[in-house]
Amino acid sequence: MSSRSVFSRQPPRTVSGNRLDGKPERAGLVMSILLLLLCGIPAHAAGPFGDWRDWRGAWPQAPGSRSPTTSSTESRLDRFQLEKRGDLYLVWFENPICGPVEVELRYGSRSRGRNRTWPELPRRMVVQPRHRELLTQIHPAGSASFGLDLRVMPGAPGASAADYPYVLPFDAADIRIEQSFGGELSHSDPANFYAVDFALAEGTPVRAAREGTIMQIHSDRQATAAGVTAGLPGYFIRILHADGSMALYGHLQEGSARLREGQRVTTGQPIAKSGNTGLSSGPHLHFVVQVNRGMRLESVPFRLFDGERELKFPHPSRAASSP
Repeated sequence: MSSRSVFSRQPPRTVSGNRLDGKPERAGLVMSILLLLLCGIPAHAAGPFGDWRDWRGAWPQAPGSRSPTTSSTESRLDRFQLEKRGDLYLVWFENPICGPVEVELRYGSRSRGRNRTWPELPRRMVVQPRHRELLTQIHPAGSASFGLDLRVMPGAPGASAADYPYVLPFDAADIRIEQSFGGELSHSDPANFYAVDFALAEGTPVRAAREGTIMQIHSDRQATAAGVTAGLPGYFIRILHADGSMALYGHLQEGSARLREGQRVTTGQPIAKSGNTGLSSGPHLHFVVQVNRGMRLESVPFRLFDGERELKFPHPSRAASSP
């Protein structure tokens, strides 16, 4: 196969602050919940109590509340529940997406006194798609209180991304790259380092770059309606591959998904339309392949083909060493 270099001579887009987009791949760290539970809670009470924030620092619905069933996980991975059973608190997590997630539960900084816990905390475990798992049981002793910190990451740890020939996820005579590997605006962290931003007109059909399963369709429209704008990842689709890696298609047109979570998708099949949702200063498609490295999402390099031609993306370290 022949290869060619693809890059944009256009100046990078800017927004107020120092970020180009809301990094939808960061939706991996979906929630960090801080609960303050006192022993005086009535016996009929169930569900989370106290203050909490999601990973953006926003204040959406309570983590234990249920959203109407839709084709997308619009309320993030917030299926965290507490059940009071006698003197015990049972801590449950329900995985609402169509792929595995890794969860980590720890005592929070507000914990006071001695609490008997089984299994002991901190605890990590993988929760399979659409499954509900008991994370731990807590028995507060005397006047003890406890806080809980829950983190959720998509994907099973230990996945190894195969060297796969990805297909350009759209049809275009002219390919414009706004930001490539290691881009200074928003591709400097591990989760984004090997991401590519393609400049696309809104409404351009977006296709699957590789076959897999629709793992997650996510929307931030509830937060947007509430006036929360900082750091929003926008409307995105996450596709799970056979090797455990995940492709993230970000800043899509709101509601444009053509499939439902759990459906199989073939290479080149239309999945949505490009858009300008989330924290973005112009229409573009954010594409990245990621793996879970143990409660940490990392992007991985990938090979991308436009027909028989391999697209070559500039790498910052190579560019710096060029004459």
